[in-house]
Amino acid sequence: MTPESHPVLATYFDEPITHIKRLYYLDNKPYIYYQHYIQEVTQIHEANLNLDHISLYQLLKENGYTVASFEDTFETATFSTYEKKATAN
Repeated sequence: MTPESHPVLATYFDEPITHIKRLYYLDNKPYIYYQHYIQEVTQIHEANLNLDHISLYQLLKENGYTVASFEDTFETATFSTYEKKATAN
């Protein structure tokens, strides 16, 4: 993903980025949906991005990436029709 494809991200990044989505369930229903935007990660293959038992930051550290700082923003929202379809099991 490039910052140009998402104007808001362009204010934070000036180089290609990796977009990681994580979905947690509670009682078999989507409960928490994270979206991480980080500098492009080229050494970790998508198949190795299983974050069920490891934090994103630990995964990056184990693959030679250093996280110097981060900022989390949380908000509540209702899934759009598209997001409901995309996360349906």
